[in-house]
Amino acid sequence: MWNDPIVEELHRVREDHAARFNGDLRAIAEDLRRVEETWPAPIIDPPPKPPIPHRRLPTAA
Repeated sequence: MWNDPIVEELHRVREDHAARFNGDLRAIAEDLRRVEETWPAPIIDPPPKPPIPHRRLPTAA
């Protein structure tokens, strides 16, 4: 299996971050919210998704 060094680094960073909070998901999310509040880059909302067209079912004859 091929190992991607970028993916490996992301996994390491995630594991290190989780270890700082003993794997407590609430504490991890709270920390990420604090980081997000002070993030220097602008936060951009994704464009709206187009509506999914409905299929018409065949009618009984």
